[in-house]
Amino acid sequence: MPKQSLVEFQTQLMQRLQTAEAAGDVASWLAIEVLGHKYLLPLVEAGEVVLLSTISQIESVTHTKPWFVGVVNLRGAPFAVIDLAGWLGLRKGKPDLQYMARHNASIVAFNPSLEMSCALLVDRLAGLRNDNDWSVAQAPEGMDYSAEYLADQQGQVWQIMRMSDLARDEYFLSIES
Repeated sequence: MPKQSLVEFQTQLMQRLQTAEAAGDVASWLAIEVLGHKYLLPLVEAGEVVLLSTISQIESVTHTKPWFVGVVNLRGAPFAVIDLAGWLGLRKGKPDLQYMARHNASIVAFNPSLEMSCALLVDRLAGLRNDNDWSVAQAPEGMDYSAEYLADQQGQVWQIMRMSDLARDEYFLSIES
């Protein structure tokens, strides 16, 4: 996939949203992938989405947990960046940001309404989805049975991850090592 500028990416995303709204097919979810695991973020809880390759620098912070990537400047405001794969226990150690940037990783900021200057580092954006695309699903074998799951029209199971829940999670909020 050719590298695109932040402006091009945001323009394409806005055009897709406007097309979906005009068709009455309003997106409800931001689909993401993290080390092969599929998650749905409520679109109303997601803020700005930025390709990792467009970010010039993420400042590391000492004495933090391995999943705390550092601090990034998004439109003049500092945001803490959390490696979602690391936080979920799917990745050990720090992520290879250069590798991830070459493979279209993104940062998904929390919506300002959540009052949390935080963003999630995700491996891949899998698109915008609406509520009509899903049916309720059972937790896959070995997965968290207390979580909510939806199956897409191809039968793939996605876990719902509410950013508002993360904003209240003590482990998520405790970055000190």
